[in-house]
Amino acid sequence: MPLLDDGNRLNPHAIQRMGQPATPEFSAIRRLLNGIDLPLPDGISMTDKMGIVRHNARVKWWLNAWQTHPISQTLFADNLPNTPLTALNDELANFHIATDKPIFIGHYWLDGAPRLLSKQVVCVDYSAGKDGFLTAYQFDTDNPTLSADNFVQFTDEF
Repeated sequence: MPLLDDGNRLNPHAIQRMGQPATPEFSAIRRLLNGIDLPLPDGISMTDKMGIVRHNARVKWWLNAWQTHPISQTLFADNLPNTPLTALNDELANFHIATDKPIFIGHYWLDGAPRLLSKQVVCVDYSAGKDGFLTAYQFDTDNPTLSADNFVQFTDEF
C-alpha cells in the first residue's frame, strides 16, 4: 500500500505504520528523528543530561569515517572507554550521506557556542529546553556555503 497521497504527504496508513515498532516505517522515522544509535559494550552505560541511564549511544554519523572510530571519539559521550564499535550491522556499515545539500538537524542537545558539525551538517538544538539557548541558523540561499557566522542564539530571557 502506498504511503504518500497525491500531494506527496504521508497518508493515514503511513502514520499508523510509523507507530508500530516492528515495521520498516517505524525504523525509518526513528532513524530520521533520532539518528543512528548503537548498543554500548556489555557492562558500559552512560547517564544523559536528564539523568537517564542509557545503554545505547548516538553515532556522529556526519563524520566521514564514523564506522572506524572508537566509541569515545564517535559517540556523544566523552567519558566512554576507547572501545571499537563491534555492533555495526550491514545496514549501518553502509550508511553514508548521499547528498551534497546542507542538512539541518535537531534533537541532539548540544551546548556551548553553536558550531557546524561538518561542512554540510548544522544542528540547531542547543538545549533550550534545559539551561541552553534557543538557536537558529540563517541560511543564505545566495551563498549556500555553511558558516558558523550564520547561527543566531537567543541568550536573554524573553
